[in-house]
Amino acid sequence: MRWCLFLLALPAVAATWREEVARIRACATSFPEGWRILDRANRLSTGLDGAWLDGRPKTPVAPEYIASLGALAAACEKEKAASVERVADDLDLKIEDCVKFGMARLVPVEIVTKRGPHLEEGWEVIYEWEAGRKMGATPVRVPGLTPGKASLPPGIYIFRAKRGEAATAEIRLPVARTDKVTCEIPIP
Repeated sequence: MRWCLFLLALPAVAATWREEVARIRACATSFPEGWRILDRANRLSTGLDGAWLDGRPKTPVAPEYIASLGALAAACEKEKAASVERVADDLDLKIEDCVKFGMARLVPVEIVTKRGPHLEEGWEVIYEWEAGRKMGATPVRVPGLTPGKASLPPGIYIFRAKRGEAATAEIRLPVARTDKVTCEIPIP
């Protein structure tokens, strides 16, 4: 009952994880290469149902995680075969993280900017979810300046920092499989 009340309190989340996984499955069955996505969607669903908890308490699936599943479904629906690699890779990371931690979760990410071996504070950090990049996903600014923190659904992200006119190169970083992820962005 608490889980249902939790979801009802969040009007921005229109679907449950089951509905989003069902969308991924439906899309995957609509074209020949989709079997790669279908297999992963089925495995992730097993984990989200609690099969890998190993005695740990089950927690609600975060709205951000549900939204990332919805974005995967949208990528599959829009691009079909062109999305197979990106969707399958993202689902693989979600599965691996779910197996290791027993449930869907948001991964804590610590972001620092460094000039050589020294921390340099005061940079604005922007990240994008790689699988949604081709679909025009909006880049997200990490609140505050570096050092910064974010909590993200498992996936591959592109991070960059800027200060005034100065900008860093992009850093491609898998966010999954560890208790927390540290993103070190080198300053030119």
